[in-house]
This record gives sequence, structure tokens and C-alpha cells, in this order.
Amino acid sequence: MPEGIRRRMLERLKALAADPFGRQPSVERLQGAKDTFRLRVGDWRAVYVVNREGESVEIDRIRHRREVYR
Repeated sequence: MPEGIRRRMLERLKALAADPFGRQPSVERLQGAKDTFRLRVGDWRAVYVVNREGESVEIDRIRHRREVYR
């Protein structure tokens, strides 16, 4: 992952952890899975699950867009 993308991804993940249900740019709910979302930063995607009971965000994977949904 390029350094600039890595820094932007980390910034967005920190903002997401602070407010997982707030309005976040480039975040969409994934179909077919409960409380599973994806964050887009350039050509890279972070797939994460929001645990409502534990009030936490669990990162499932971070990969390039051509590999992340396989």
C-alpha cells in the first residue's frame, strides 16, 4: 500500500472508531451481512464490522479493490 494511502486510511479508520454510526465519507453498508461496511480510500478498501453490544469496530480486511471482495 502506498504511504499516502496508508496515512489517509489510518486517519479515516481512527475517525470511524470514534463515531462508527456518524456520517462518514466513502462508507457503504455491504449487502448480505449484518453491520458490515466498507471504507473506500483510493483503490483500497477496508471491510469492517460494527459490534453494537460491545460498541467496537472490528477491521476484517484491508486490500486493493480487485481482491477485497473475493
